[in-house]
Amino acid sequence: IGAVRRCLVRLKNEMCKDVPVKYIRENIRALTMETPSPIAGVLNVSVPFMKGPSIPVNLPHPNCLPPLPHGNALTSTLRLLHNVRTLNMLLGALFTEQKLLFVSRNPTVRAMVCETLLALVFPCVWSFVVIPILPDEMGEFIQAPVPYILGVPKITDELTDHVGPDVVVYNIDEGRFVGEMKPSPLPEAVGETVKQAWNQMHAAGGFDSRKINYTEAETKLENRFRVTLR
Repeated sequence: IGAVRRCLVRLKNEMCKDVPVKYIRENIRALTMETPSPIAGVLNVSVPFMKGPSIPVNLPHPNCLPPLPHGNALTSTLRLLHNVRTLNMLLGALFTEQKLLFVSRNPTVRAMVCETLLALVFPCVWSFVVIPILPDEMGEFIQAPVPYILGVPKITDELTDHVGPDVVVYNIDEGRFVGEMKPSPLPEAVGETVKQAWNQMHAAGGFDSRKINYTEAETKLENRFRVTLR
């Protein structure tokens, strides 16, 4: 988690120092061509890149909880959803393989919400298309006849023509579903578990911190939330 960001920050810092282009090319070549890939749950890798300590890269075992995008990704996502019912409805849409369209002006927020929700369905796996940042010229993809998770900055007049009655549209910035299609929430027994995890997070002050740690792993509260769902 955060390995790519660390590399980009180091690259930016070195480029600001007017270092030789050859030095930058050699480091990028070594990073992309010579760095071994980690083996999930078995082999971790430390990546030397430019100046500074080696950057650790690891992948969890397939039977373990999948990683969240970064620290506080879960708490930030839950805060954006505003209430546990919305979370239950979005998880219900994923489990029933519906078409999901997320709307937010911030592409980082769109990607974070999509990745976090997908991590919450573990041990199930979403096997369909996920494009949190859908290019403008690919708007017709919203008409696809298969389940998907897509993200756009706003619903333009052109996109409105592509959004069918079977598409679940959730506006992240406004915190509400848009249109007539509303997904059914999770079954009551499962929904109660989600509600319990939500209340525990709230009672422990998990929603108080608004800082996003892009280079850190999930917090203990976030891990506890996911373990409760599992």
